[in-house]
Amino acid sequence: MRLKFFSGIMIPLFIVVLFFGFIALGPAIVTAEEDLENNMTAGEAADLLDQYYGAPSPVAEEVFLNPVDIPDNEFYQAEIVEVVVETTEEIYEGYTENTQELRAKILNGPEKGRVIETVYGGIDSLDQYQKVKSGDRVILVKTYKVDGTFQYYVSDHYRLIPLIVIFLIFVGLVVFFGRFKGLGSLLGLGFSIVILVKYIVPQIIQGQDPLIVTLSGTLMIACVSLFLARGFNKRTAVSLLSTVVTLVIAVVVSELLVKFAYLFGQGSEEAFFLHVDNLSHINLRGLLLAGIVIGTLGLLDDITTAQTAVVGELRQANSGLSKKSCTGAVWWSAGSTLLLW
Repeated sequence: MRLKFFSGIMIPLFIVVLFFGFIALGPAIVTAEEDLENNMTAGEAADLLDQYYGAPSPVAEEVFLNPVDIPDNEFYQAEIVEVVVETTEEIYEGYTENTQELRAKILNGPEKGRVIETVYGGIDSLDQYQKVKSGDRVILVKTYKVDGTFQYYVSDHYRLIPLIVIFLIFVGLVVFFGRFKGLGSLLGLGFSIVILVKYIVPQIIQGQDPLIVTLSGTLMIACVSLFLARGFNKRTAVSLLSTVVTLVIAVVVSELLVKFAYLFGQGSEEAFFLHVDNLSHINLRGLLLAGIVIGTLGLLDDITTAQTAVVGELRQANSGLSKKSCTGAVWWSAGSTLLLW
């Protein structure tokens, strides 16, 4: 009875309080436009590149100390009209470089209808499956140079239409086999995407603590997605409680281990460019922990619901089993299996 009250009233109330509580935090602590003290000056950025390459960099001085206003890249959809020439050149023994000279027709934007010539491949040698043929749709990028000239290059195949078809097939299968629960799962997936795109990512970019933002966001995702997919019942309430408790434990353990191992989240090229760009105020260690939290939630969502369902089914099949023995056996077996897997 208490558990039903908990799942029917306390959890929705918890969701509302949690959501509006963190939304009430307001805008970010700082932004790049409001506080330039948190960003590198041009000279500091050039010095950082000098340290990175181990020597003074003329490129760094030119780019950061004498910046040129270069237009942003422009992206277009294009259709391959003709593969003019296709060459294969052996650069050295065992390595070949494939290149395609193309004529492509731009399908959208201010240059719609224009036919351009470009080269695909070259330095980035093409595999057989990467090559294009007449009629293929591609993503065409128009990039500008410092001297004011521009060039076109093929970035990749245009995949939006195939991806939409695959997504619609996926949605159809989920609804067909899952019925209302499947529809609830899709709604939960949509809610998760909204929280990630509209709450977690913007708050991190604006300077909030990545760990706190991600933890609050994942708790909202867990609360809403579990109940949308499984309904308001005892099993879902137990699954949610298990997920929240384990998630908090995972955060504490991760925090301790990250500090113990002196992990700073700076071991990648992406992290380096965050410090060069106007996002240097982002806490990289917190960002590392945020990734751990999101990964843990994805694992817990499946484990807790599956194991709760197994325990419930075993109890229904054999009412003679005590709660302690049934729960202990299932969770011990599942835990050891997952640990060794």
